[in-house]
Amino acid sequence: MVSKIYLVNPRGFCFGVERAIQVARQSAMLYKNVYVIEDVVHNSRIAKELSEEGIHKVASISDVPTDSTFMISAHGMSPNILKDIDKSINVIDGTCSIVATIQKMIQRDRSNGKKIILIGKRDHAEIRGYVGVADHKDVYVVYSEIDIELLPDLSDSQVSCYSQTTLPHDIVNNLFKALQNKIPHIEAKDTETLNVCNATQNRQNAIISVVQSYSIDMCIVAGSESSSNTCALRDTAIKNGVPNSFVVDGVSNLSQSMFDGVGVVAISAGASCPEIVVQEIVEYVKNMSPGVIIEEIGDKDICAS
Repeated sequence: MVSKIYLVNPRGFCFGVERAIQVARQSAMLYKNVYVIEDVVHNSRIAKELSEEGIHKVASISDVPTDSTFMISAHGMSPNILKDIDKSINVIDGTCSIVATIQKMIQRDRSNGKKIILIGKRDHAEIRGYVGVADHKDVYVVYSEIDIELLPDLSDSQVSCYSQTTLPHDIVNNLFKALQNKIPHIEAKDTETLNVCNATQNRQNAIISVVQSYSIDMCIVAGSESSSNTCALRDTAIKNGVPNSFVVDGVSNLSQSMFDGVGVVAISAGASCPEIVVQEIVEYVKNMSPGVIIEEIGDKDICAS
């Protein structure tokens, strides 16, 4: 029986997600039907709610009807995708301000003749957008030391490094060190954070603090597997001593048998997950373990940062 739940702060929505959802909802109210080719944010519950409100996901930009409205997701988008869009289509930009800033820096570096190395998952929308911003030229994506070994000789080139904003900081940091060994002159705007955004870093730090300070038997991270930052929180808990850690889209993913032998549970949430999912998980555990003690821990004031 679960005796205690630690609700980890900060958790849940970051300002970029909040803005994107707000833009999507306002756009749907104003234009009735809005089209996207990437979920506005990577959360199944939010995607379902937005779909019901008039946000329609299509396979490609060519599927967006003429005289309609198209929205760029919070992850940003390659400008090449929009190059041939019908001029009758109204484009709404929901790109996170941090992602938009990185896109501008990549454009600046490419215009100055620098080659770009991106630390991230090549199939992630954010990375695809960065590659597109670089116009698919002299840009390399790495997510393993093997990827780094396979890079061409860049000793005579100026090289800038950027990372996907939602990755575990230790992965990014280790890969950047490996890049420095291969390309000693590689540049990064900030070699400490390497563009891992504050919201991502704060949530990871909060997980680390809780699992290292308390005896935690299980860590539940509310959110969707499609969310990189959500999975990074689970991985952070595992790496810091809680192997019994899960990403949970909702209570339908839970079973009582998962809690066999579990006394203390830490609960966090990815930056695209609404707080209601956390509270539903708490209610599930309360019904299963009457008398469970619930304690908020960490700094709520930086939840959106």
